Amino acid sequence: MPRCCRRLGEVRNRSEFKEPTWTARLTQFVVKTSWSQVHTSGILGRCSNFFLLRMHKQYSVGEMNIWGHHPTGAYITRTGYNWLLYNEDIHQLETLLWKVMAKLPVQPKIRIFGWRLGHNALPVGQLISAAQVGSGSCRMCDKETETMLHAMRECLQVQSVFHISGMDLLLPQGPFISCLEWLMECWSLLERAQFTFLILLLWNIWNRRNRWVHNNQLIPTRLVSEYAQVVAVDAQGANEDIVHRVPCDRSKRWKKPEAGQVKINVDGAWLAASRQASIGVIARDHHGLMLEGFARKLDGAHSAETAEACAFEAGFLMAVSKGWERVIIEGDALAMVNRLCTERPDYSVTGSFLTETKVRLKGHPDFAVQHVAREANTVAHVLAHHSLDSSTDYYFDDVLPDFISNHVINDAIYG
Repeated sequence: MPRCCRRLGEVRNRSEFKEPTWTARLTQFVVKTSWSQVHTSGILGRCSNFFLLRMHKQYSVGEMNIWGHHPTGAYITRTGYNWLLYNEDIHQLETLLWKVMAKLPVQPKIRIFGWRLGHNALPVGQLISAAQVGSGSCRMCDKETETMLHAMRECLQVQSVFHISGMDLLLPQGPFISCLEWLMECWSLLERAQFTFLILLLWNIWNRRNRWVHNNQLIPTRLVSEYAQVVAVDAQGANEDIVHRVPCDRSKRWKKPEAGQVKINVDGAWLAASRQASIGVIARDHHGLMLEGFARKLDGAHSAETAEACAFEAGFLMAVSKGWERVIIEGDALAMVNRLCTERPDYSVTGSFLTETKVRLKGHPDFAVQHVAREANTVAHVLAHHSLDSSTDYYFDDVLPDFISNHVINDAIYG
């Protein structure tokens, strides 16, 4: 025989619930299959008791109390606390949400995206049509008006992304008035890592929508989820303590290596408009004299991170091909230096460019990877950007190109 289960917390108008002590005594609300009016009156008072008795009743097998603000039905202190805040003052919960958003382990632009998402400040179809531009319909499904909530949650294209990523089983299913209300409910239900992944997923969903609207390019649903997972792994790794983290060198001048050492400076350049990239590499001895160098454009589409990764790889391959035994590979990309120096597995896209180099570095114990400030990496920086701007490759081992000769001479004199 199915017994009555009481689903607590289903009434939207709950301003009467002011006493926080009731969250610790939920089991006192129900005695077998009926409400205990004595206990509810003692905990909440007569007014709150009246509203509690009017709550929605749900029937299921077994005898239990179901907390309506968690997917499992189990009561969690955080959801109860957020529920009380929501009823007492909606702005208190909003303030907490923005504090959480500001501390998410993601890029600042994604935090700003989360803020704009909650403040209804993204250019969706409904807002654009209010300015007499366009029809306001969703460009992804062409079925409904594109509100903020529709673009981030209700669109069929978005639902398919949630399904592939597995988030559809974790997100709240009830109707919501605004995107802010939905975000607050998600934050109340999800763990911190899950909420971070949700924001990353929404960021990629929004980018996918913009790519389709402005460039008529539709990113496959599977890739949207995979991109979010890659960024989540990067975010997690960036906020973990790295045992072999390289100190950041703030020196403004290039320094000569020790006698018998070779220092190779590397840098990458990237043009966002065309996604073209180039690298600059130069090797010098302990006198500051040039041994060899080159600058060349990279094939295919790249990002700023992959350009830097390719520059470090090229510097390593130069040292190996020349048979140099004591080598310092130096660049101004601190993230790349940390990736090369840590033993922690790197599953990101950028990390895949450095996998082979990391493995081969272990076979050269006298090779070191160092970070240097941009001002102390001027020669490699100028090489990379000059090759990118002129679409020309340079290879030299005896005569310096004119556009870097003064920089090399200054480094040799003052380094």
